[in-house]
Amino acid sequence: MARRPRIEFPGALYHVLARGNRKNKTFVSVSDYSDYTRRLWLYCKEDGHRLYTYSLMPNHVHILIQMGEKPLSKTMHKIQFSYTQAFNYRHKLTGHVFEGRYKALLCQKERYLLQLIRYIPINPVRAGIVQDPKDYLWSAHRLHLGKDGGWPYEDNPTLRIFSDDPKKARKMYEQFVWDGIKEGHRDDLYKCKEQRILGDDDFVYQVIEDEMSLIEKSVA
Repeated sequence: MARRPRIEFPGALYHVLARGNRKNKTFVSVSDYSDYTRRLWLYCKEDGHRLYTYSLMPNHVHILIQMGEKPLSKTMHKIQFSYTQAFNYRHKLTGHVFEGRYKALLCQKERYLLQLIRYIPINPVRAGIVQDPKDYLWSAHRLHLGKDGGWPYEDNPTLRIFSDDPKKARKMYEQFVWDGIKEGHRDDLYKCKEQRILGDDDFVYQVIEDEMSLIEKSVA
């Protein structure tokens, strides 16, 4: 059965998930985490994407990103392929590090942007790795809070959602994440009625309609 094409267009918001091959670890050393983080920032900036947040878990990756003019698929290929080569070289291994194609859910921004900004940094807490998300070194959460050098407010699309004042924005963001921890995980917020799309019925219908129109034009 042929794989369904990715839905990509400038300005689209995606929750990207990449799992380790056969559920193996994708990161086994500090160098691995640092290397993947560097490549994520480098290629997102190079290709003009807006990076909202991310969390690098031991055997999978979560990224929330808004696509620029260049296809997200090309950016992710550069990240995954170059990281796999470096990982295998460091650890004297061969073969795949990640399990097949990464998953990229097209998300309805108005409905899911804030939910995912909170959901992604909470992953290390839910996994029992840390109790406070700011204690996890390999997510964007610490950068949002101004730690590890911080993420400059003027370049931070997440903080600018909360307030025009950087100090206030960080406090509001941190409280928002903690509220999510207290609330607990809600599966109903993240159920997809269409495997590639996360949104309400109208959003899913419109995306599929637009996709079909493009396909018809391409074969006409």
